[in-house]
Amino acid sequence: EWSDNAALIARDYFTADYGLKAASTAVNDTAFIAAAATCAESGTITGGTESRYTVNGSFSTESSPKEVITTIHTHMAGFPSYAQGQWSSVVGAWAAPTKTLTADDLRGPLSVSPRVSRSANFNGVIGLWRSEASKWQPTSYPALVGAGFVAEDNGVENLADLNLLMADSPARCQRIAKIALYRNRQQMVVSASFGLNAMDVAIGEVINLTYERWGWTAKTFECVSWVLSIGEDGEPLIEMTLREISEAVFDWDSNVDEADFSADDTALPDAFIASVPTIALSSEL
Repeated sequence: EWSDNAALIARDYFTADYGLKAASTAVNDTAFIAAAATCAESGTITGGTESRYTVNGSFSTESSPKEVITTIHTHMAGFPSYAQGQWSSVVGAWAAPTKTLTADDLRGPLSVSPRVSRSANFNGVIGLWRSEASKWQPTSYPALVGAGFVAEDNGVENLADLNLLMADSPARCQRIAKIALYRNRQQMVVSASFGLNAMDVAIGEVINLTYERWGWTAKTFECVSWVLSIGEDGEPLIEMTLREISEAVFDWDSNVDEADFSADDTALPDAFIASVPTIALSSEL
């Protein structure tokens, strides 16, 4: 039957003749059922409620499969995943971590990139959307600018373009834009080799990482890359790239202090603030 559920549309495109023509065994239906339920979740907006993610628009066969798949997943604030011979969709919603990795799971040093490049950084989002109200003509949805993020960037406003021409609600556009903005401000990326305890970590899964030396206690990261390799001693290794993430990124209505995104980097003391010494002066004759 007809549906505008973003996850169901993604699955349809993966298997349709006009899409990737993947066999039914090449899609992870368990993952798609969960993704569809997330997309269908209802939230409150001004004047009523709406589903979390829908796709309301059209595309032509002139568009490449990559363009269509990217567009569909942009409208669910997520990305496609291909693992173990099956397609699935990662939806932009918080899922509490059930897996914890520690220093005992490491099989090599941690490589950390604390910030994205200046060209990839932004502190606000603008873009176009369209609906029946605009007679299906592209129009700007309300811009989203993080004042706290602008202050962090030395007062220089840097806006990213995020067109959402298959979103028929300005509230949904702002929600997707907010996720894109908040996700971008979680900038720490970690790459490392782990033992077989990390074998069951899936792309898009959020895990806890504890590494006391750097002040991380159950710090949450999202798995964005996973590769199985063999070490020099023949031991299987899981090469993973993790990007920091937090529940606040996906809040439906977020009143989060934007400074919190930098404050959760580490629990180590501030290197630039020295505590006042407790030495007391005295004299004796």
